[in-house]
Amino acid sequence: MKRILIALATLLTVSSVSAEVCTATLDQQERYGSYTIQRFVKFDYNYQRACNEALQDCRQEMRERRRWDRNSNLTCNVEGRGNGNGNGNGNRNCSYDIQTQNGRVVDTFSRMSCRAAEDACMRALIQRNRNGRSLRARCVQSYSRPTPPTRQVTKSCTVDKRGARGNVKNSYTAQATGRPNSGVQAKACQKAMQKCQSTASRRQYCTKR
Repeated sequence: MKRILIALATLLTVSSVSAEVCTATLDQQERYGSYTIQRFVKFDYNYQRACNEALQDCRQEMRERRRWDRNSNLTCNVEGRGNGNGNGNGNRNCSYDIQTQNGRVVDTFSRMSCRAAEDACMRALIQRNRNGRSLRARCVQSYSRPTPPTRQVTKSCTVDKRGARGNVKNSYTAQATGRPNSGVQAKACQKAMQKCQSTASRRQYCTKR
């Protein structure tokens, strides 16, 4: 009995150590930076399978959001390993740049670890040197600069569903949030119009107030 308990304890210990965690982020790309809208966390004993499942959930959410906001610039990205073996930068991807003497970035290489990113950068730099390019360039680790907070505004829009004689049958109101002068009002009206059109019959039409 004692041997069985020891074996179970050992099995549980090995399982907890070998379990992998992968996080995918749904990011909104903006002109002056990006921000994370939602995170999707998956667990598996195989890291790649965990990432595939997390990305699958992320892409499904991205498709749903694009149905009502076709102008959204969304991307799904993998944050990194969640078992404490990250690169020391908040478990995010690590990046290395091919940088010239005057600080100009020629190319960037992002990988799940800093060692892999540096190796990819060095291989590309060596190839460039052989071709006579970027002879005085070097590989340096790149650090993302924090995006300054921006003021957000919320706008609402109402769309009326009208019958054949122009009488109002129903009204639909939607809201959208974003930076000033970024088309927030138009997004709210687009969402309200889609709500209205999804319920309108052939002899009905939708108008914005």
